[in-house]
Amino acid sequence: MSLALEDIWASAMLAALVRPETVLVCGPRSGEGATFVSFYLAMYLAREYYKKVLYVDTETERGQKTMYRSPDGPGLMSYLRKRAELGRLIYRTDFNNLYILPSGFKKGATRRGTFLSPDTLLNDFLKFCVGTFDITILDGQPVSESANVVRLGQDVTQVIFVCKYGYSRRELIRAALDRLTSNNVKVAGTVMNAREYPVPQIIYKILK
Repeated sequence: MSLALEDIWASAMLAALVRPETVLVCGPRSGEGATFVSFYLAMYLAREYYKKVLYVDTETERGQKTMYRSPDGPGLMSYLRKRAELGRLIYRTDFNNLYILPSGFKKGATRRGTFLSPDTLLNDFLKFCVGTFDITILDGQPVSESANVVRLGQDVTQVIFVCKYGYSRRELIRAALDRLTSNNVKVAGTVMNAREYPVPQIIYKILK
């Protein structure tokens, strides 16, 4: 996995016009593996590059992700709704240099207080991330299911698109990419998650 994560980060660096301080990872729909890629990319950068990394769960509508069990407390929603101090919402993990800002979603909560908030609030959030951490990895919502990821993608320095092999139809993937690009969201590259090789990989090398 380390080699794959290194390839993802190297590609992101090559595609960036500036140093990628805020990176949004998203996919066309749920189940593509954006959470898997974003969390392990954040862990990889913290452990291998000794960067101070913040992993942000932006899913403020359906519940927190489970790649890492953060304390069952307030998170991003408290900032968006109540203007809570961001520094008090971030948790240190068991891994050196890796921090988490959970969504703070509570079961039964109403669907408001998302990234479709005043621009100043979003801008202040990203400024805090850049000023406090070397790299912020944002685990984005599915493009086909939420407008919030599009809004967020307009302001981060890098967007990585994740597709799961054999999972979504080509038309859905194309529609999601078109939605991003038509809203001035520049996608640095696409990650093929859980790729399988129906033909032995050695054959692919020969065909090249």
